[in-house]
Amino acid sequence: MSIFNLKCNHNFIRKFVISLCTSLAIVFSAVFLPVTIYAQDSSESSKADDSYTSYSFPQINTTISIPKSMITFTSSVTSADPNLKKLNASADELRIMFDKNNLYLETMPENLSYEIVLGGVKKDGLKAFTDMSEAELNQAYSDYEAKCKAASSDTVYSMSTYKTNGNIYFVVDFNTVSEDVIVYSRKYYTVAEGCEISIALQTKMLSAGDPNDRTTYVFNEEAANTIRDIVDRTSYSRMKEHFTDTSMFSELFGYIGGIVITIGGLALILWLLIKTTSKPKKKY
Repeated sequence: MSIFNLKCNHNFIRKFVISLCTSLAIVFSAVFLPVTIYAQDSSESSKADDSYTSYSFPQINTTISIPKSMITFTSSVTSADPNLKKLNASADELRIMFDKNNLYLETMPENLSYEIVLGGVKKDGLKAFTDMSEAELNQAYSDYEAKCKAASSDTVYSMSTYKTNGNIYFVVDFNTVSEDVIVYSRKYYTVAEGCEISIALQTKMLSAGDPNDRTTYVFNEEAANTIRDIVDRTSYSRMKEHFTDTSMFSELFGYIGGIVITIGGLALILWLLIKTTSKPKKKY
């Protein structure tokens, strides 16, 4: 191969690499930059406290703040999440679980002794608890209590009302028996911004009270305080849904990102290889 041909090939590959990198940069700017901006907006409310991460879910008009010490998954979890190994679960399994149960977030401590889940459904014609009269709220409370007690697999221990941060919740403590496994739960339920929202604590730990008392259950103090703190920091407002608010897009984003990084790395290696092998001959 002549020096002229070698230089031509080198120039062609250099231009190809530059063009490829420029094209990828344009695609990322046009398609994925809005995702980055949106993610930054969703964490504005947590800037005052660096120990929390804020998550926004336009599908249910909810913003929730979770301690950074917790392991957290959302409905947009991807296979690249390193915490999946701790659960011995795949991203597909989690997304199926989220979709099947109308869940958007799952968080737990490092020891996995309990979990807190956020679920919700948007429905037409729902009246927020905060907009109800006292009579309407009392009726909603009675209806929800009857619904909870009607579940054949659940045993209700207690029910109460909790008001915080301008929101009203119905709080129910109960257990669920499935295949001889007992799960103890505390659920905070509310209706806000056209959505039914529940934030629920779930654990298999034995009661922190008298283990022989089957009529009640006392939650571990840390778990009870954590869910109450999360509920206190949760807010509701009308949000515009974005096409990136889907688990399918998140997984696609992960795959495309991996492909782009691979192609970019190979292009860089090729460019360096051509550059090092195309040094001009010394003149004598």
